Amino acid sequence: MVNRKVAFKLTPDADGWPPAVEETLWAEEIEDGVYSINNIPFYVRDVSPGDIIVATPDLKGVLRYELTLRWSKVSVIRVLGASVERFPDLLQALKSAGCSYEGISNGTLYAVSVPPEAGYDAVVAMLEAAGADYEEASRRHT
Repeated sequence: MVNRKVAFKLTPDADGWPPAVEETLWAEEIEDGVYSINNIPFYVRDVSPGDIIVATPDLKGVLRYELTLRWSKVSVIRVLGASVERFPDLLQALKSAGCSYEGISNGTLYAVSVPPEAGYDAVVAMLEAAGADYEEASRRHT
């Protein structure tokens, strides 16, 4: 299968968050025009790794998100300011809990993928115990 970038439109709020008008995510084409999201979004809300989406090319050939066909069971949490210097054990603890993560902006923003078996409440408790500033980007755990 082929991995492609899919563009998602963002609408910054009055405070300018997110700091972009578009985010692109890697997705694997599983059939014509249908893709499975492969990475963790930093800014897009309500999108998780494993989601099955429809994307169509615009006039310039850029794939644009259209709709979600099936939601995965993976939740996404954004952690702000969780640098290794500030929280030396937090990122390793998240990994040990079964989560994966990606960081940008010199470690000032992490997107954490929380699979169903990781236990969402346990991950949130870990973040709160560390005093981390976090927000739910895509909650799929019940």
